[in-house]
Parts: sequence; C-alpha cells; structure tokens
Amino acid sequence: MLSRLLVKFALYLSKSPRYKSLKKFFRDLIENTHKPYKKYFDIFMIFVVISSILLLIQEVNHVLPDWLLFYNYEIVTIIFIVEYILRLWIYNDIHRMIIKEHEKSGFLSTKLKLFSLFGKIIAKKFEYIRSPAAIIDLLAILPSYRPLRVLRVFLLFRVIKLLRYTKSIQSFLGVIYSKKFELITLLVFLGFVVFISAVLIYVFEGNGVNENINDFFEAVYWAFVTISTVGYGDISPVTLEGRTVSLLVIIAGIGILSFATSIIVSAFTEKLDEMKAERTFQEAENLENFYLICGYSTMAQMVAKRLSKKNFDVVVIDNNKERSRQASLDGFVSIYGDATKLHTYHEMNVSKVERIIGALCLISDEVQNVFITLTLQSISPKIQIFARAQSRHLIKKLKLAGADHVVYAYESIGQMAKEYVGQPIAFDAINMMVAGQDETTIGEVTLYEHDTPVGKRLDEIDFFALRLILLGVKKKDDFIFNPQKDYVFQPYDTLIILGKEQHMGHLKEVVFSKKGRK
Repeated sequence: MLSRLLVKFALYLSKSPRYKSLKKFFRDLIENTHKPYKKYFDIFMIFVVISSILLLIQEVNHVLPDWLLFYNYEIVTIIFIVEYILRLWIYNDIHRMIIKEHEKSGFLSTKLKLFSLFGKIIAKKFEYIRSPAAIIDLLAILPSYRPLRVLRVFLLFRVIKLLRYTKSIQSFLGVIYSKKFELITLLVFLGFVVFISAVLIYVFEGNGVNENINDFFEAVYWAFVTISTVGYGDISPVTLEGRTVSLLVIIAGIGILSFATSIIVSAFTEKLDEMKAERTFQEAENLENFYLICGYSTMAQMVAKRLSKKNFDVVVIDNNKERSRQASLDGFVSIYGDATKLHTYHEMNVSKVERIIGALCLISDEVQNVFITLTLQSISPKIQIFARAQSRHLIKKLKLAGADHVVYAYESIGQMAKEYVGQPIAFDAINMMVAGQDETTIGEVTLYEHDTPVGKRLDEIDFFALRLILLGVKKKDDFIFNPQKDYVFQPYDTLIILGKEQHMGHLKEVVFSKKGRK
C-alpha cells in the first residue's frame, strides 16, 4: 500500500509542470550563472555572510541591540538553513529514483523493496551532505548557536562560504586546483625539509643549549618561520651547527618559494586564454540585442563598422587568433571560436534567440558559410541569416541551408563596374557610400498602421525638406522605383531612402508616429 502511494506521488511530481518549474527556478537561482537573478542572489548572500561575521566580531566586546541580535541569531540562521535544504533538494530528483526502481521491479516482476529504495535515496543525498561545500555550509550555521560560545570558532567557515558567491575567487581556486599534483609534490618536499631541519636544530640546540628551544614543537615552529624567509627573530640558533642548518633551510626556502611561484604563474598563463574567453562570453551574454558576425574578413570589418556607426552592438566569432584579436581592437565583442560548432553558441547562451537581430556568415570559405548557416538554423529557424557566396552555384545551397539573404559579392562588384565604367566620379561616390567613408547611406523604413504617412500621397510628405531622397517602395510582391507623386502609402510598405544618418533618425523619430513601433 505504501509503495503504491509512493509511486503514485512520484508519477504525479514527474508530470506536474508547477513542480518542475519551481525546482528549475531554485536550481537556476542557486547554480545557473547564466541567469540574471543568480547574480542578485549571490550579492544578497554575500551581504548576509559579511554582516553576520561583523556582528559576531562586534559582539565580543560590545552589547548589541536586540534587533541586531535577532537578525544575527534568527534571521541569518534561517537563511542559511533554508539555503542548505534547497541545495540538498535540488541535488537530485528523488521521484525519478522511485519511478526508475518501480519500472525495474515491474520489468523483473518483483515487489518494490522500500527498505532498499530508501537506502539508495539516503545514500544519494549523503553524497551531497559529505561534499566539502555542504560541510562548510553546515558548519557555517553553528556560530549562531548562542548557548555554546565555543562554536564561534566556526566563524571561519562563514568566511570560506563566501567562495560560493564570488566567481573570481572560484576561478583562482580552479587555476590552483589544475596544478594540484605539482603543489602536492611541493608540499611533500616542504614537509620533508621542515621535519629534517626541525630534527637537526632540536638535536644541536635542544636540551638547554638554546633557552628558546625547549621542545620539538618549538623546533618545528622555527623551521617553518625560517624556511618561509620571514625570520621573526624570537628563536635564533646559538651554535655553529645550528647556524649552518639555518643557512641551508633559508636556501631551501628560497627555492621552494620560487618553485611555488613558477607553478602558479604557469597555471595562470595556461588558463589566461580560457579566462579571457569566459569574460568575452559574459560580455556577449549581457548584450540585449546584437548582430552576430561569423568570420572577421575584410567585408565583415566594413559591415561591423557600419553597424557600429548606427549604434548596433556587434559580436564577432572567428577561429583565427589574429582576426579575433583585430576585432577586439576595433572595439567589438570578439569570441575566438569555431562558428560551425554548436558548443560555441551554447557558451554564449543564445537560448534567447530574439537577442540576435541578424547573423552574418561572411567567412571567405564558402563551405564553412554553409555549415554555419546549418548550425544557426539548428539553434532556431527564427534567426535572420545573411550569407556570403563566393560562387553562383553556392547561392542555391545557402538558400537550402536556411539563409534568408545571400550576397554574391563578385556579381555586385561586376554590376557596379559595368554600370559606372567611364564614369569615375559616380563610381567613387558609390564606392565611398558602400565603404562607409561618407555619412550618406541607403536605409529602409517599414510603415505600420499608425504611422503618419499611411494613407497620404507622396507629394504630401516633403522628403526634400527633410534632406532625403525616396528611391523606391518595396511592397509585398513588387518594387516601385521612383514612385509617382500621387502614390498613396499603405501599411507595411518599406521605403528605400537615400540620405544621411541623422536625417534618417529625424524621419523615424519626429515625422513618423511611434505608436506602430512598440
């Protein structure tokens, strides 16, 4: 009967969207660094830990008000206990273990053994309880137990608890942990040197020879102080043999400190690129809306600079270190990575694809452009993809891969050369506009139902007074070049306009109503 109810309840939890969303929320709040509210949780916990430490220190020689005592011993303790329970809860899913055991017993036609099941559940939870982080969390609660003041020695664990909420310290510890074998070897050697030097100094200067060395512990203390090159001077050798040992210990100490420094420096050097990449991914994640440029080619540089002039954020991905570095020097968020790989985008946390205004595949290798297009399409078909084609036959492949717009650069250049051959001034003017050497640009403005021009004739909108030229109107299935004066603007018409950036902005912000743009 009990096993049936247990299985029924586990199945209910596995199908409950409210339970799933609640557990996911707390898991993200406590563990998911990609969630914005995780940062606020960390700041809150840092405040709670630091304030509790300061209050416990202040209480040693001062009498605190009742409300501060209530906060320090009641509120802080409750917060720590709730956090501990939440971490224990999200560590694993008990209901999945129950369902798994139930399915196993059904497959084997055996009865569900509750004792064995509870044992597995407790063993799984105990994995978390005995972890170093969980032990620190538990010991950090003890200083709040007022009847036993000796427990305040565990105040140290509240300081250690801060490591959970400070990413920079976690990164530092991660770098140190990566060199654990070398550091353990160094510690073993350090212990050996300390022990040998302590034995020697105790033999030479113990038994009343040196009044400051009365037991072996003081010899060990002297060895540690000497090998660290601190040299307090409270214990000094008085015999020739003792001073000889001191010289050898100091030399060994200098060698050990140099070796330890080289280990840490090499660890940081090895991890430097990884840490820079993490910081870059964090910058990309913090952008609300941006253009994604894959491949920082010459064409990509021009496009990125034009987008930047229009106050758009740009994120560049390139697997060439020099090009990635150049993009960073040009002021863009630059990620050194392979744009054809899914994990690159997962590290950027592009789950919210609406943040990407458009993705531009501008790598000179046309095959890679196809792979990038397929990768972006696998993330979300909603991403607007602009791709570059080096040859005409590839245009169809890019379209089939999911590219919304394909630019065949050589054809465009050829068309320009054909049209403006023999007209050098006109060619230079067009080239300056395309290269971004002039503020004049060609832009597009889509009309919505509540925009002012909708329902009006062309001659009612004085584009000349606005210092703009209307080149044409793109309708759903047609393009009208240089429309007649009696043309009436309709909703969802796209106006192709030639002019300077500031005049474009004036047209959008002042002439058009903002109602349709919300």
